[in-house]
Amino acid sequence: MSEQFKAGDTVQLKSGGPLMTVKVGDLEECYCEWFGTGQTLQGKNFYHTSLKKADAPSEASLADAIAKGRARVAAAAKGK
Repeated sequence: MSEQFKAGDTVQLKSGGPLMTVKVGDLEECYCEWFGTGQTLQGKNFYHTSLKKADAPSEASLADAIAKGRARVAAAAKGK
């Protein structure tokens, strides 16, 4: 039997990809949401068998990602 997920769980495809949040699920599938390119909210149904639980990102890793993003934006602005 595959692992079951509940609303609010942080998951990732077993093959990799972005961290996603389970919005709602049933016995076979769950609807997950994540932020894609350009920070657009995306969502899709996935079978439980294709997902694994993932650790939610830590405050430090989020702060690091934000700092890196700001540096890229600043560098791009200088190149214009």
